[in-house]
Amino acid sequence: TVFMFTGQGSLYPNCCKDLYSESIVFREAFDTCADILNNLTSVDFKGLLFNGVESDNNELIQTRIAQPMLFALEYSLSKLWESAGITPSAMIGHSIGEYVAATISGVFSLEDALYLVSKRGTFMQLQPAGAMISVNYPIGKLYQLLPQSVQIATINTPELAVVSGPHTSINEFCSNLSSLNISFRNVNTSHAFHSEMMEGAVAPFISILKSINLGIPKIPYISNVTGNWVNDKDLSDFQYWATHLRNTVNFSEGIHRLLEDQYYTFIEIGPGNTLCSFVKRCHTYYVKHEMFDKECSITSVSSVRSEHQTDNDYAFYLKALGSLWMRGFDIDMNCFYKGEKRYRVPMPTYSFDRKYHWIEPTQKINTGIGLPLLNVPVTSIHSDANESSEHKQQNHKPEAQNSIENTVHKIWVDLLGLDHIGSEQNFYEIGGDSIWASQIISRINDAFAISMPLSAFLKTPTISGLTTEIQQRFKESSQAVKHSGISITDNNSPVPLTVSQQRLWFLNLLTPESPANNLSTQFSIKGRFDIKAAHDAIKHIVRKHDSLRMVIEETSSNPVLIVKESVIFDFDVVDISHEVNKISRLKQEVLSRSLKPYDLTKGPLLRILLVSLDPYNHFLYVMTHHIISDGWSMGIFLKDFAYFYKLIITNSPIPNQTVEMTFSEYAKLVANQNHSDSVEHIQYWTRTLSLPLPVTELPSDNIRPPHRSFKGGGTSFSIDSQICTNLEIYAKKEHVTIFVLFLTAYYILLSKYSGQKDIIIGTPVANRN
Repeated sequence: TVFMFTGQGSLYPNCCKDLYSESIVFREAFDTCADILNNLTSVDFKGLLFNGVESDNNELIQTRIAQPMLFALEYSLSKLWESAGITPSAMIGHSIGEYVAATISGVFSLEDALYLVSKRGTFMQLQPAGAMISVNYPIGKLYQLLPQSVQIATINTPELAVVSGPHTSINEFCSNLSSLNISFRNVNTSHAFHSEMMEGAVAPFISILKSINLGIPKIPYISNVTGNWVNDKDLSDFQYWATHLRNTVNFSEGIHRLLEDQYYTFIEIGPGNTLCSFVKRCHTYYVKHEMFDKECSITSVSSVRSEHQTDNDYAFYLKALGSLWMRGFDIDMNCFYKGEKRYRVPMPTYSFDRKYHWIEPTQKINTGIGLPLLNVPVTSIHSDANESSEHKQQNHKPEAQNSIENTVHKIWVDLLGLDHIGSEQNFYEIGGDSIWASQIISRINDAFAISMPLSAFLKTPTISGLTTEIQQRFKESSQAVKHSGISITDNNSPVPLTVSQQRLWFLNLLTPESPANNLSTQFSIKGRFDIKAAHDAIKHIVRKHDSLRMVIEETSSNPVLIVKESVIFDFDVVDISHEVNKISRLKQEVLSRSLKPYDLTKGPLLRILLVSLDPYNHFLYVMTHHIISDGWSMGIFLKDFAYFYKLIITNSPIPNQTVEMTFSEYAKLVANQNHSDSVEHIQYWTRTLSLPLPVTELPSDNIRPPHRSFKGGGTSFSIDSQICTNLEIYAKKEHVTIFVLFLTAYYILLSKYSGQKDIIIGTPVANRN
C-alpha cells in the first residue's frame, strides 16, 4: 500500500470540516499541528480553514499559509488511516507532500517539519511573481520546445507536465503551443514554483535546515528529486532539500519505480483525486508501451472529496475505507471504534427465499429503437405473447397496508422486477437510476392524477417518502383521486395537443418537408412468417391505440387532435430474395419511405414495410411521425404485435382490447391540470434562450455552410469489456446512467477541442415530459 501526499493547489475553504467534527483521531492530530503553527506564525489555522467564510480562500492560496495547512491536513489524514489499521508500506509525495512522507517515515519530528514547511512557504512567497501552465504533450518533445526562461516544474505523467516561468515568457510560450495545436491550461498560482525564479529562497532555507536534526527513514518513500527511493546519503545532505525546493518534481518517474517494484494499491492523502488520476494515466501509458503487463491492475483511492463534490467528508472517507475492505484489506475495528462502546445485536433467523430466476434464451424478445438488425425469433413472438400480467402480480406481496403506499409499492415492483422492497429502502441502492426514476414519477402522476416533479423523488427516493409526498399534495389540493380510475369529463370536446406535440407541430410548420421527426424502427424476424397475419395484427394495434389514428386539425384558435374511426395505412411487402445486392436494395426501399414527409392534417401517420430476404429472414419496419409516437411506443407496439400475431395464427378468439387511458384522455387530463408551477420554468427558459446561444467552434476541415442541411453521420467502435464493466460500476456508484457518464465524457471531449465551456448538445429523451 502506497500513501500519496498531495501537493499545493488542492485546498479549499472548509476542507475536511466534517472529518474534524466527527473523527476524534483526525481532530486531535489537526489540533496538535494547529497549536504548533499558531505559536510559530500567530495565524489561527483552524479558524481560517473551518470558519466557512469564502473570502478566506484568498488567504488559503497564499503559499505561506497553504503549505503548512496542507501539511497539517495530510498528517492528520495519515493518522486517521493508521487508526483503522491501514498503514503504508511505501510513500510518495508531490512537492510539499514529500515533507509529510518524510515526517511519517521518521526523518523529521512533527515540530521540525511544521517549522520547515512554514519557513519554506514564507521564503517562496517572497520571490518574484510568475506563472505556470499545464501542458498535455510528451515530455521528451516538450523539452525541445521550451524557451530558455521557461522550465518544467513537475512531470506528472509521461505526457503531462507543468512548466514555470515569468509571465511574459509563459504568455509567449502559450502562443507557440496554440500555433502547434498543443493543449494546455493555466494553473491558478501566484509564483513560478520549482524553477529558477525560486533561487532566492534556497540560501535562507538552507540556513534554517542546518539547525534541524535529520533521522533515518523507517518507511521507504520515493524522492521527487530522483524519482527513486530515498537513501541515507541524500537525506544527510541539506542541499537535497534545497534542490527539492528549486528543481523539477519527477512524480511520473516515481510512480514508474513503484509499479516496477510491484506496488499496486495507492491511497491519496489530501484533498481531491489529482494524484489518483496521475497514477492511472501513468499506468495506462506504461501498459500501452508494453513496459508492464496489461494484466497488472492497480487500485487507487481518494481520502477527501474535491471542492466541487458535496459529500459529507467523513462519509466520503468511510466509502474509501469500505472500498479497501471489499478488496481484501483488513480493517482494525478495535482501533477504528476506539473510545466508543459497541454492542452486539442478534441477526434475524428467517430463512432466505430461494427462487429460480434463470431466463431461457428462446423466451427473449430483443427490441431496439433506431438500431440495425435486431433479432426477434418467431418462436419468441409465440411464447412471449403468452405472458400473464396477473400471474406476475400474484408474486408481489407488498408489506405496506395503506392504499397509497400499496400503489407506490406495486409501481416499484413492476418496474424494478423485485419481489420484496422495503418501504425505507433507497431506490438507488437497489439498482435504480435516473431513467427508472422518471418512469416511476410518470406512473405515480398517472395513478394519482397529480403533477409531482422528478426533484421530489430525488429528495425522498423511498416508498414511504413518496407516500408522504403524495399525501401532502392531496392535502394541498383538497382532493384525492382514487387509483381505480381517472374520470375524464366532456368526451366530445376537442382534444388539445400536448406540449411536446405543440413543439413538433410548430417545427413542422417551419420545415414541412424536413424528415427530422420521421421515426423508423426495424425489427428482425427469423423463421417462416405469415404476412397476412402480420397485417391483421397491426390493424388490431391501430384499433387499440387511438394515437395511431390521429391527425391534426387547424382551428381558429389552436390546432387540435382528431381521432379517426379507422385509417388505411401503407403496408408494403417487398421480396428481395433474388436480388444480387440485397443491402443496396434494402437501403433504397427503406429510405424512399422513411424520408418521405407526412401530411399531419390528412394522415395516415403510420407506414409499414415488410422486406423478405429469404423465406426465413424478414425485416419489419414501423414508420411514424414523432407527433404520434416515440421510441418508448415501439416497445409497446412490439409486445402488442406478438400478442395479436399469436392469437391470429392459432385461430384463437381476439377479445375486445381496451387501455387504462387513451392518448386522447391523457391529453385532456394534462390540459386540465394546474400548470402554475410551469410559469417559473417558462420564464427561466425565456431569459436563457433570449441570450446569444453559443456556437461550438470545432477545428473542422471545412467552414460552416450558410444554410444547415441537417445531414449527419456516425461512426461505430468497440470498447473493451472490462472498461465497460468498470464504467457501469462507476455509473452506479455516482447514481447516474451509463448514458449520462458517456455524455459527460463527450462534453469534456468537445470542450477540449473547442476550448469552450458553454456547449449545447441535443439528445433524445424518454419520459421527461
